[in-house]
Amino acid sequence: MLRKIQVQPDTEFSRRFPDEMPMRIRIVLRDGRTISVEKGDYEGFHTRPMSWDHVVEKYERLATPYADTELRRAIVQAVAGLETIRIRELTQLLVQVGRRN
Repeated sequence: MLRKIQVQPDTEFSRRFPDEMPMRIRIVLRDGRTISVEKGDYEGFHTRPMSWDHVVEKYERLATPYADTELRRAIVQAVAGLETIRIRELTQLLVQVGRRN
């Protein structure tokens, strides 16, 4: 697949950063038709922040293969309370990722 993907810089897109994170995807189908989409940002970029619930949902989806339910919940709670915990508490949780399960 990597042999079929081309990445090309766009000066106009670069000029719009950091206010935007523009991108364009163009797919050329075997029959010659082209599908194209352009966006100025993505969910999670500062112009379109992701809700906490969606962040946790995405985290759960990505972390499930590497951490059991208890550890994932503890990490979510630690991140939610970053302003009130010692970073050591979070790092002690993170070093356990991949060791359980």
